[in-house]
Amino acid sequence: MFFFPLFSAVLAALLCGYEHRSGGWKLLLAMPYSRSRVYAAKAVVLAVLLAVVQLAFVGAAAAAGILAGVEGSLNGRMALGSALRGWIAILPLAAIQLWFSSRWSSFGAAFSINAACILPNIVVSGLHSPPPLNHT
Repeated sequence: MFFFPLFSAVLAALLCGYEHRSGGWKLLLAMPYSRSRVYAAKAVVLAVLLAVVQLAFVGAAAAAGILAGVEGSLNGRMALGSALRGWIAILPLAAIQLWFSSRWSSFGAAFSINAACILPNIVVSGLHSPPPLNHT
């Protein structure tokens, strides 16, 4: 819940990092491709990388359970469904992060924007109301 959005920021910054060095954006945008096509191509690559990360996480969690000797079986449909919903949920934040990363050459500034977006969400979603008291 915490590291997946941060990882999307790292991947977006790395996808745009090459173009920020030594005038790569000028060279890329001088080619006969529109800015929207360049952004869409980078967004697709970012989405695929994030899907691979989600699948690797599900596989690692299953492997950790097997190695730890956890009893019972894993509901694969539920695990993959949760991974799919998590991947779909991260796509808007990844698109915003990709836009910021393409605009600013500073890795720290783009990463700070991402942290500012996700930290309030984690704090709010982590606040649970206490269970009701049973007075019998």
